[in-house]
Amino acid sequence: MQIGVKVRAEVIEAAPKYLTLLRQIHENIKRKNFDKLEEGEACQRTKIEYEIENPETKHGGKRRGPDQVAKPATRFTLVAADELGCSERTVQELLELANLPKQYKQMVAKAKTTSERNKVANECLKRVRDDAKINRLREQAEEKRQVMLEEHGAPKPPALILHVGDNKKWLKGAELYELCLTDPPYERERNSIAHVARASINAKTHAWDKLDVGWVMRIAPVLTKGGHVLAFCPLEAIGTYEAAFEAAGLDYRQALVWVKTNPAPVHREVYASAVEAIVWATKPGGKPYRDPEAAKAGAESLNVFWGPGVTGSAKDRIHPTQKPEWLIRKLLRLHASADLQHRVIDPFAGGATTGVVCRQEKIACTMIECDEDMVAKARIRLAAV
Repeated sequence: MQIGVKVRAEVIEAAPKYLTLLRQIHENIKRKNFDKLEEGEACQRTKIEYEIENPETKHGGKRRGPDQVAKPATRFTLVAADELGCSERTVQELLELANLPKQYKQMVAKAKTTSERNKVANECLKRVRDDAKINRLREQAEEKRQVMLEEHGAPKPPALILHVGDNKKWLKGAELYELCLTDPPYERERNSIAHVARASINAKTHAWDKLDVGWVMRIAPVLTKGGHVLAFCPLEAIGTYEAAFEAAGLDYRQALVWVKTNPAPVHREVYASAVEAIVWATKPGGKPYRDPEAAKAGAESLNVFWGPGVTGSAKDRIHPTQKPEWLIRKLLRLHASADLQHRVIDPFAGGATTGVVCRQEKIACTMIECDEDMVAKARIRLAAV
């Protein structure tokens, strides 16, 4: 029997596999079935399917169609962003998450809830990006170094000398150094100090840590005319140093102040010690060097430096009273110049922070340290600069 109904047959092209996968991802995201890492891994699998069907997009290339006209490749991130209803940047971030190192993915998996996993994933991604940034900077620095080598030959590193022994033995000669930048011993506390961010300091284990300004008399002759002395000291010792400088024939200029933004806490009814002085003196007979920009600022250039001390546990520092590199660098740049071939001396080298920064700033430096064990550690540190 004939019904009399006309039937039209049409061939409907099935959606590409990558498009089906993107729609599935979108549906799962709406249902909150995925955390960020799972979204990223799903996007990565879809990207592989997309590149199989569109090989010209794998490396950002182009392909020619039947008419031999170059067709620009459409980025997967653009296609995915359109299907998922987000930005290309979000898709790129998801793909970065999918490529996290295995140990980071394991850290994400250990988190119990979706929100916790997302938080850990974001932290891990930040670490990876920071590492990549550091590697890029290192590569750029190496490229510049290679260019310099090709143009100028191997540069001569600034002299870096570390003497072992008492500075009474080594502070000899006349007008050798433009700057003495040092952190001499002084009695920090009458009682023991125990804190996770620094080694325990007490009279028994650190008998050397006593205020003795006699070294000023020995440093004066080795300074050039117009040379500087910058020495760390407690606030209570500023007057003592002023008198010592006068006795040594040096002109006392003023006291600088370092305000520590992370002072060690105290466990007694006293104020936490958050400041440390840096006494400044110059040798008469010449014009003291000062950074031109700082000199131009004149009275607007403050004598206060704000910033943290060396952080971390005792194992992260060589010396219990180690000064931060950022502060030594500021002082060094203010009072010495590599272009003028200035020379620096530190008669109490400790962990050799002055030497480390001088090497980085390409300034010659002589250090003296009486503790042989400390010198051994300092040499390892200096070798890594």
